[in-house]
Amino acid sequence: LDTMAQNLAQSYASTGTAPQLPTGAVALRASAGYNDFAETFSGWRNSPPDAAVLTMSRATRAGLAEFYDPNSAYGVYWILLLGS
Repeated sequence: LDTMAQNLAQSYASTGTAPQLPTGAVALRASAGYNDFAETFSGWRNSPPDAAVLTMSRATRAGLAEFYDPNSAYGVYWILLLGS
């Protein structure tokens, strides 16, 4: 999941479009502009739709990735990919 999340984060940075949920994954959270994981996670936790995904009981594995592109709109792009 980490490798898939890393590829999605890089794609997100290059296209500026949040990726679609890949086949076989349970859920995906995408975020951009937060400088560190603590800020990113707080943003997800404080958003009811995102928080619901973070507590999905069928998600038993996670992949996390960050991609930095200093020439992009947001600079830092985050992907959390959940699987079962």
